[in-house]
Amino acid sequence: MALSIRIATTFALAMVVAATLSARVLADNVLLQGYYLNPGGALVNGAYTFIMQNDCNLVLYKNSQPLWSTVTYNRGTACFFTLQFDGNAVLYTGLGVALFSTNTFGLNNGSHYIILQSDGNVVMYNGSGTPIWATGTNGLSLTQIEPLDAATLESLQHAKSAAASISARVHAANVLVQGYHLNPGSALVNGGYTFIMQNDCNLVLYKTTQALWSSRTYNMGTACIFTLQFDGNGVLYTGVGSSLFGVALNDGSHYIIPQSDGNVVM
Repeated sequence: MALSIRIATTFALAMVVAATLSARVLADNVLLQGYYLNPGGALVNGAYTFIMQNDCNLVLYKNSQPLWSTVTYNRGTACFFTLQFDGNAVLYTGLGVALFSTNTFGLNNGSHYIILQSDGNVVMYNGSGTPIWATGTNGLSLTQIEPLDAATLESLQHAKSAAASISARVHAANVLVQGYHLNPGSALVNGGYTFIMQNDCNLVLYKTTQALWSSRTYNMGTACIFTLQFDGNGVLYTGVGSSLFGVALNDGSHYIIPQSDGNVVM
């Protein structure tokens, strides 16, 4: 079946290097859990480009020839592709409507990643190095694909922890909107109240120095984050993708705010 794709211009592909995505991808061809491709952002490996186009289509190219797409052309605006901590990779519109997913929820078995390989295949590997999804654009079965070696993956994950900046993912000083997250040491602040994702993996609400509430996850993991997902869940994950705490309920676009009265509300 022919792909329904609007071809990106040569100029657009050339501009991939300068895309705003750079702050959220740790290697040119690897997407780690919790990271995403913004409009115009891409993974690149040699002649291959896996790009989240401005027209809402996620497309794999070899030079200027399209090999695969999500077939989501013009189905939304401000679309992005994200690798969630729950194991699923999802393409969302700017309003949070899911248009495509890899259907790998719960299959990640720890820290997972997506890689654009030199053979032209885009593959998701789970925490044990087993492939769980692929575009199939190299003509091989999943079992014939080699994952990243452990040392390379570990170095990328350490780079992520060192380089991650909550400033790019918090909409306002006291508001966390869907798709955004609190990294270790990051917080929402309103007057004397601070809602902080501590380095010890505990999510705590303080009034000045007095603790009012916590997720009770002290020392239950490392490199923990708190994220507000598009599915309505606010979830605290460890660095290897284990969920320790969560709240769920949404009806469309949602957000979390620590109010001036000291209450943190979704």
